[in-house]
Amino acid sequence: GSAKIVYDRFGEENISCTVTVRFAEDDANTYWGISLKNRSGKIVDSVTFPGVTVFDDLIDDGGTRRLFSSMMEGVEMRSTKLRSLTGPATHNPYPPRGWEGAYPGPAPMQFMAYYDGQDGLYFASHDAHANYKFVEWYAEDGGIVLLQEVYPQAAKKDFELDYPVVLGAYKGDWYDAAAIYRDWVMSSGLLKLPKFKDNPDMPEWIY
Repeated sequence: GSAKIVYDRFGEENISCTVTVRFAEDDANTYWGISLKNRSGKIVDSVTFPGVTVFDDLIDDGGTRRLFSSMMEGVEMRSTKLRSLTGPATHNPYPPRGWEGAYPGPAPMQFMAYYDGQDGLYFASHDAHANYKFVEWYAEDGGIVLLQEVYPQAAKKDFELDYPVVLGAYKGDWYDAAAIYRDWVMSSGLLKLPKFKDNPDMPEWIY
């Protein structure tokens, strides 16, 4: 099945936003999409979608859960205090600092996971074209916001995410979430992207 949510005059501007959610009884995942119609005359610089808030219940702060972040090639966060060591999850990260959830870059994966070893929440972009995005998190008001931010270059134009953002339940820890992501990667064609040295689109100055 599917559900559709429409926001008109988003942010008090002449921008309409449509969110679609696909789901099936035999699938633990839901698949989220978003499209914008921009008639505001302004530039849509970035789109943060979706923002998912979970309990701030990390194990070193007295809770039972852990958060797997893709930053720095994968880090298991046991306390939200670690956010102060890596800096804020900025919303317009120009330029990237080299250790955050910038994908592709210091973050080699497009997923995060929130889990206690028994049950978990999987949060990923299944984007086979490896579009630039931030896969990030921050603590706020007793919760942890998981977010993905994309840069549509939608200057006064319409925009539609051309891949699903996946949110689903699973059993296990970060390793089991990574297995879900790996299974998608292996079937997606993502690994068929040309190696750097074989990419015909690279400008000569790169070499």
